[in-house]
Amino acid sequence: MRADETRSRSSAKSLRKRMTKAEVLLWKRLKEANQHGYNFRRQHPIGRFVTDFAHVSGRLVVEVDGATH
Repeated sequence: MRADETRSRSSAKSLRKRMTKAEVLLWKRLKEANQHGYNFRRQHPIGRFVTDFAHVSGRLVVEVDGATH
């Protein structure tokens, strides 16, 4: 694993612990979708970047804008 991937994984773990209100609300809905066969991930590292939400098999990334973005 490359150094930038290691950093993004560590960063993703930290971001999961301190999600914004908008991210918490969307994650609640995406978790419901996961129960119906979808597979969304939150704060998912892709290379050196960390996405807010990702559906890997569907190749979909969702970034949530909020007060901190």
